[in-house]
Amino acid sequence: MLSTFKRVMMIPYFVKCFRNKTATIADLIESADLTCENVQAPSVTLMSSAESLDSSNLIHIACLVTGFYPPVIEVTWKVDGQTAPGDIIAGPTQSEEVLALAHATMGKVSSNFNDCLGQFYGSTPPVGFTTLQGTITPICQMYDNYNNPFFASLYHEGYRYPLYSAYILDIRPGAATGASQTFRLEPQLVDIKLLPQQMLQPQTETAIRNLGLSDPVKLIKNTQAINSDYTGSNYHKGHLNPNADHPDGPGQLVTYTLTNIAPMHGPLNSGTWRANEMKVRHIAATCDKMYVITGVVPGNNWIPNNINQRVNIPSHIWSAFCCLNNNNQPIKAEGSLAQNDANWVDYGLTIIDLQTKLRTLLGVSVTLFQNNCS
Repeated sequence: MLSTFKRVMMIPYFVKCFRNKTATIADLIESADLTCENVQAPSVTLMSSAESLDSSNLIHIACLVTGFYPPVIEVTWKVDGQTAPGDIIAGPTQSEEVLALAHATMGKVSSNFNDCLGQFYGSTPPVGFTTLQGTITPICQMYDNYNNPFFASLYHEGYRYPLYSAYILDIRPGAATGASQTFRLEPQLVDIKLLPQQMLQPQTETAIRNLGLSDPVKLIKNTQAINSDYTGSNYHKGHLNPNADHPDGPGQLVTYTLTNIAPMHGPLNSGTWRANEMKVRHIAATCDKMYVITGVVPGNNWIPNNINQRVNIPSHIWSAFCCLNNNNQPIKAEGSLAQNDANWVDYGLTIIDLQTKLRTLLGVSVTLFQNNCS
């Protein structure tokens, strides 16, 4: 529900002077006898609708330019230095008024995955998970100033972890992997008017204060986990989309968000589950493209404890991949399932078998891949 405009810049400039001649700034510099009189700088106001104006789930951004003279002006929308589309409407009562409308676009946190459908096989997200109880939010994961989402997560605000993360495995055996990073937060889970990129907690708190909201730590903790939740818990911050499934750089760094991890049993995370991830990477080397979905089954226990319930401890971890050939046809698909209190993985499952097991564990029927990747 938020425009993806991250830094919106409007550039006005005057092009008309006296002697009834239209001139550019360059003309004014070159022609010494041309002079501009009574020039008035514009007053610029940036506005956005607090909610969607229609059923499209979009927020609209407008820039009102008033009080300028001479009454000729050009307005340009720029996003991250690139010219963006928009409409210019002259004021109905005064020639010195211009309203610039930015074309509305979908934001990162919204009611669907429309901005990152490319992370799913057949552009089709899994079916069934949104019927689980609680506040469930699709996230197209962004990083810094990169315009395109890197992967997708279906986030459960009550459990404070994703039910799954979906991505394209884009590394091959032997490629470099990055070191651990500080885990970031998702600002738009607090307020949709915040920027769509992940932020460290201090940056997120500052951004919340700049919106005029009080007690930013409380607002953050109401919607998501923070790093200190895991302190002393004896559980690992287990990546659902692991950094090592991507090339070194932003593709790895973007995975270090608390909306991509869940509490994982340490011996499992660093033992057989890690070995299972490496096995899948080797299979990916035989594919032209591999789609992966990794998720959790909510459990009955919490960290730090069952009285102060901050982050739910999953009972199981699961994963599935869909391997395609160079004709974009499925050639292999498997699933894996592990209890989150042991160091053993049931791998090599068919997609149908994994879905059957998940239906028993979750209490709802789910479909992971379009046509079960077959």
